[in-house]
Amino acid sequence: MFDLRSLKFSHKIAALALLPLAGLLLMASFVIRNQLHQMQSAGNVAALAGFSVLASDLVHELQKERGLSGGFLGSGGQKFRTELGQQRQATDVKLAKLDSFLQSFDTRGAEFFSAGLADVSRRIAALTQTRAGVDALSAGGEATVNYYSELNAAYLTILAQLPKLSADAKLSQQLAASANFLKGKEQAGIERAVLANTFAKNAFGPGMYQKLIALIALQNAYLDLFAATAPDNYLDFSNNTLRGQFVDETAAMRRKALADNGGQGFGVDPAHWFAMQTGKINQLKQVEDYIARDITASSNAIQQDAQWQLLLNSLLVTAVLGLSLGLFWFLRKDITEQLGGEPAHVKALAVKVAAGELAAQDGQTAANHSGILAAMLSMQQRLTDVVIALRDCSEQISQAADEVSRAAQTLSQSSCQQAAGIEQTSAALEQLSGSVEHNQHNARSTEQIALAAAQSAQTGEQVVRQTVAAMQKIAEKIGLIEGIAYQTNLLSLNASIVAAKAGQHGAGFSVVAGEVRKLANRSQSTATEIGELAQSGLQIAQKAGDIFSEMAPSIANTANLVQEIVTASEQQAVGVHQINQAMAQLNTAIQHNAAASEQLAATAEALNEQSQSLVAQIGFFKIR
Repeated sequence: MFDLRSLKFSHKIAALALLPLAGLLLMASFVIRNQLHQMQSAGNVAALAGFSVLASDLVHELQKERGLSGGFLGSGGQKFRTELGQQRQATDVKLAKLDSFLQSFDTRGAEFFSAGLADVSRRIAALTQTRAGVDALSAGGEATVNYYSELNAAYLTILAQLPKLSADAKLSQQLAASANFLKGKEQAGIERAVLANTFAKNAFGPGMYQKLIALIALQNAYLDLFAATAPDNYLDFSNNTLRGQFVDETAAMRRKALADNGGQGFGVDPAHWFAMQTGKINQLKQVEDYIARDITASSNAIQQDAQWQLLLNSLLVTAVLGLSLGLFWFLRKDITEQLGGEPAHVKALAVKVAAGELAAQDGQTAANHSGILAAMLSMQQRLTDVVIALRDCSEQISQAADEVSRAAQTLSQSSCQQAAGIEQTSAALEQLSGSVEHNQHNARSTEQIALAAAQSAQTGEQVVRQTVAAMQKIAEKIGLIEGIAYQTNLLSLNASIVAAKAGQHGAGFSVVAGEVRKLANRSQSTATEIGELAQSGLQIAQKAGDIFSEMAPSIANTANLVQEIVTASEQQAVGVHQINQAMAQLNTAIQHNAAASEQLAATAEALNEQSQSLVAQIGFFKIR
């Protein structure tokens, strides 16, 4: 029985590379087939674009033939005879080009396209009969217009379905915009035929007015759809093209046709209408041609891009395949050289090293091999040297760890004693800080009392000064009262003299004058007594003011001294607080040192244990 394990390592690598390489080839075939399909689709899109151009050209010529036929019938064969014959020849040329194109066009995979072409062929078969009816003036104007309109509608229906066959979003948008524009242009062509017939008759035929309104509404609707779906360059070209005399005059003649003229005719020359509307439709044709050129350029670009993608993918697949083969050959050789021997031999050596067997076999040295095997042999020898060195160092580390442990224990004891002393000093500083803060609080209270006393002294001095001024004013008023009493006494004497001269008639007046005189004397006496009291009070108030004046500087000095005491107390409190903080920091540092020393002792003990463990672990390796 075949065993894969018996194969050489290089053969295993080759077998391992076959599966991804086969998968790569399979994926490459799928990619190339997909690119071929895309290229074929791009060719179909280009062919569709060619059909769109030829079909739109034929529809344009049929539109002109329809308009001339309507005008010819409306004028009773008097107008457009020569133009109609020339136009039929132009239509036949476009029809022949489209038929020639369709003979080489593959319609498989597009059922609607085949059904649309069958419908068009059926309608084209009646073209000769329709033309004969027009020539004989036996065909009706509305029926003729409807025939051409239905034929054009059949072509436009096919064109409207073309976006379904394109997988490119941009080209689908261009084809959809083109279909809407062609439909709007078709309505303009029908309008040309209807109004040519109407202006030739100088009156609307049965149902033609309603048909005109419907045509205008459909024309505007399709052009609005075109504006909504068309790219910006289509809209810019359309707006720049559809302007000028043709657009303005056709709009004016359309308004005349829609206006109610009371059956008096329109006054419009059908030839002029046909010429102006044809000029407008030619402008629409310019936009149509611009769109057709852009669609053709886009389809050609899609086809060319598909061809380039196929070429690039083919080159990429070839390059990846060659690179994979080259990389496989290089990696197989490189991996074999890096291993330096069979993987089983390398594995056996690694297992021995993992088991702690470092003794080298006879003849197995790194100089005799290469790659990983040489590195493993070199590692084996290096590990042997390292283990011997580690065994010696671990014994020395064990002795040093024991000495560090004893020193750390001694440091821990001294650190604990220092921490206790610092805690006592911190407690004393806490008490001193409390006393300083109490003194500071009392000094602040004393400062407030002294400041209040100084303020009260100043206020008392001001009050005494105000009292002195008030008593001086009282003394002045008393002098006035004394003057009034003196004058009253004089008046009473004069009254007594007058009463005495009057005799018996002045006896009553004399009594009154005597009472007034007594009252004046008492007022004068009282005013004199009040004046003496006011003078005495004034002296007392002046003396009190002098005392307050002497007290105020002393009280102010006292307040300043108290403020200085408060400032000094605050500075002492700050200093004690700083000392307290410094002691706290020192205490923290000593505590940390104590903890660190204890940790150091524990670490030294652990180091001693680890060194003993290291000695035991190194004993795992066997170097002899």
